[in-house]
Amino acid sequence: MGYGDEEKKQQCAKVLEQAMAFKEKLEKKYTLYQYQTMLGTVRKNIESLEKRKKELNLNPSFEEDLDALNSIKADINQISLEITKLEIRKRLIEESLAFLQKSKVNIDTDGVQSIYRDAQVYVGNLSHDFGELVQYHNAMADNQCAFIAKTLPEIEGKLLAAKEKLRVLLNQEDELTQRISKGNSLDDLEQLVVRLNREYEKKGEYEALIQQIEDIDKEIHEHKADLENIGNQLYSEEFKNRLKKRVDEFNQYFQMVSDELYGEMYSLSFRLEKAKRGVPYYSFSSFNANASSGKKQGEILCFDIAYQLFKKDYGIDGLDFLLNDKKELMHSNQLIKTAKFVLKHNLQLIVPILRDKLPLGIQKEATIILTLSQHDRLFRIEQAVDQT
Repeated sequence: MGYGDEEKKQQCAKVLEQAMAFKEKLEKKYTLYQYQTMLGTVRKNIESLEKRKKELNLNPSFEEDLDALNSIKADINQISLEITKLEIRKRLIEESLAFLQKSKVNIDTDGVQSIYRDAQVYVGNLSHDFGELVQYHNAMADNQCAFIAKTLPEIEGKLLAAKEKLRVLLNQEDELTQRISKGNSLDDLEQLVVRLNREYEKKGEYEALIQQIEDIDKEIHEHKADLENIGNQLYSEEFKNRLKKRVDEFNQYFQMVSDELYGEMYSLSFRLEKAKRGVPYYSFSSFNANASSGKKQGEILCFDIAYQLFKKDYGIDGLDFLLNDKKELMHSNQLIKTAKFVLKHNLQLIVPILRDKLPLGIQKEATIILTLSQHDRLFRIEQAVDQT
């Protein structure tokens, strides 16, 4: 109905769903609390090992090398944390790019394009064709891919530099370890260094994952707050009154069209309901709920035609043609009235229908754009098979 809040709500809900899915991936093995508990255990282990290392009865000449080794281990822990964060960011970008690539539409539009060329002969210039819609969708996907991929080279560069820095630090650590191992308490020192290295690696991994989960939790909280704020606006008395006014305005078109085609005045109504989880939503329906299948198809057609007239008068963007199906269920009188109505109001209506269901009154060359049969199908597939 032209309100941006509902679109904003859908976008926010989609981002929230993606954030919750990402959190589920992060917590697939362990929860945030479990990671925090394991981190606490690792820190205690490091504290205990560092205390034991200080209590070793080593020659004072080892102090300088030990200090340097401790400094390098701290640097290794920091760079390992940075690498973990960069790899997670890179993987998320690559997954997003893969998802957008899969969402692109790859369709041979030549066959459909021929329909539009034939249609232009009788109807005039069409605002949009199927190929343009496919191109628009794919262009949007390509633009999103290009935007997301901008940061990928920078991340890869930082990741490469960080790994090189880590390699240098590990070499320095190895050299210092070998130098220290030549002194007294060789076995004890080697075991402590190995165990400390393992604990520091775990510490860096757990800290990175905890940071990621806490960040995504904060993001989820913000999106939920945004959704709640939008919901308070969408389901307020003020908005319901605005929506009622707009539905009343639309019903004038709906009643005019249905009265001319069926001699009845159909109306659209709505009410506020709640989903299973207590989430509110607007439910729209018509008063003509118990109609036959043929009349229900006519009601759908009346609604679509009414909305075309409504959006044109209210300056709402949208497709400038209608594509309807199952209209052979409608009575021939209504089909004839519909054809006259759309011509009178300069509307474009595309209806696939069997020839024997098409009333004689509208079996004219001006209204039939394309004719197909068992021997002359849309993409001429049976002819291509015969030629091979």
